Amino acid sequence: MAKLPATEKIISARHVQRCWSRLLHNVAAKGTTYIVTKKGEPVAAVVPMTDYKQWKENRPTLFDSMHMAQQRSSLTSQQGEALAQEAVEVVRAEDTNGSSRQHK
Repeated sequence: MAKLPATEKIISARHVQRCWSRLLHNVAAKGTTYIVTKKGEPVAAVVPMTDYKQWKENRPTLFDSMHMAQQRSSLTSQQGEALAQEAVEVVRAEDTNGSSRQHK
């Protein structure tokens, strides 16, 4: 049986305090990822350990690739950082404008 894709939910820090045990169960058993917000701003993520380990293993490769791309381009460090910040903002906007999954 194929594993269902993990879900991502946005929850408030207050909700985390009330339902921590259930959230941990959902992360471990269902692969749910939680983005925790405080005053409406994302402050943390609770992710399955397998996802965290994969991210940690792939992180050096990602940064090496970014460094190589920067060396091959004609961008200054400042321009590269501005472009990276713009990419982060686009991704965050897509996450925010996605389905209404926020719990308060």
